[in-house]
Amino acid sequence: MVAFVIWIVVKGGERKKHVPKEFIRECIDLLDSRTGTEHKEYVLNKKIMSEIHENPYDEYLLNALCRDILKHCGMKNINVIVRIDDQEDRYVAGTYHSEYGQGIISISRKAYALDYEVVATLTHECMHYFLRMNNICYNEVLHNEWLTDVATVYMGFWPLMEAGYFMQGYLTTKDLRYVRNLLVHE
Repeated sequence: MVAFVIWIVVKGGERKKHVPKEFIRECIDLLDSRTGTEHKEYVLNKKIMSEIHENPYDEYLLNALCRDILKHCGMKNINVIVRIDDQEDRYVAGTYHSEYGQGIISISRKAYALDYEVVATLTHECMHYFLRMNNICYNEVLHNEWLTDVATVYMGFWPLMEAGYFMQGYLTTKDLRYVRNLLVHE
């Protein structure tokens, strides 16, 4: 596949590139074939969100939201915890990894982060867990990050992504809207 890439500079000087539309469609086809899930829009728990607004780094609240996000995805046995880390790399908003069968989502404490940025980051990291548990992945790291962003919209988390993911995400806002439009018009 030949792709032309356009770079966009965002806060902090990091660069994003538009993802080829063909690759976005490929991600949606992969998710369609492997998840069998409807594209129901996620309804944010207003009580949790109002409390996160007061303290976006409350681990208890972020774990509750994580469980709610993953339940929306149809997951019953959720084996993941969320913790707050002081990342040395100021461009890392969050990470996902597994330790001894336990999923670990780390959210970076940032002085400038807003609650909706933290929630968007958490949603992205939850999708890493969801994709891993469903054995949906690509071999290339960047392709997996793009797939993860597509999966967040695919699974109904568009409102969370639109609100806070421009600075942290791998897809541009335009790319996220393209995913959303594809799904709405299916």
